[in-house]
Amino acid sequence: MKKILSIFVLALGLVSCDEFEVSDNPVVTPQEDVDVVITDIEITGSGITAEGTVTLTVGTKLELAAEITPKPEEAIALVWKTSDEKLLSISEDGQLEAKQAGTVKVTVSPADYPNVSASITVTIVDAEVPVGEGKADQSIAESR
Repeated sequence: MKKILSIFVLALGLVSCDEFEVSDNPVVTPQEDVDVVITDIEITGSGITAEGTVTLTVGTKLELAAEITPKPEEAIALVWKTSDEKLLSISEDGQLEAKQAGTVKVTVSPADYPNVSASITVTIVDAEVPVGEGKADQSIAESR
């Protein structure tokens, strides 16, 4: 045990002196209602590059997920956003659907921690028409 001497000077100039003991191995009891502070979030999904980009074809879907640090014990509500809903729709659970060609930013944040977020860039390209099956091929043949 260590003895600690504390001296307090009161506002009126009086001095208070107390002595108490502190254990070498104090027991710290965790508080019951302490919230875990989320420090990081990362978007995961098939095809996402290390740079945080993914390419989709018009009409395709992709399911995204979010990894939160520290990992929460209970499910945390997430808010998914897209910078352009005309090009890309996103559901409440992170399901993307590419609608039109273009580039869109997708962002996710925990509902209770809007200052912690992650983003990826989604590039949407038109579906390729196989050679011999498109109108372009037909018009070329007609011009011959």
